[in-house]
Amino acid sequence: MIFNEILKLIQDVASEKMIELNADSLLLEDIDSITFIKIVIQLESNFCFEFDDEMLLLAAFPTVKSMIDYVESKI
Repeated sequence: MIFNEILKLIQDVASEKMIELNADSLLLEDIDSITFIKIVIQLESNFCFEFDDEMLLLAAFPTVKSMIDYVESKI
């Protein structure tokens, strides 16, 4: 399922910073802007799409699930 694939990618990037995330994690509280950009780059690369400019803000994704939903809508 694509949901789990996206979640695993986000978790893998976050784990580099010793951050544990799940679908309900609050991104604004749990990651910094550098980790957010790394996640965006990996998602774009792995799933061959580009985030819309207005979505390149950490505040656009309150939870990991909201980011997963966005990626699913783009691929």
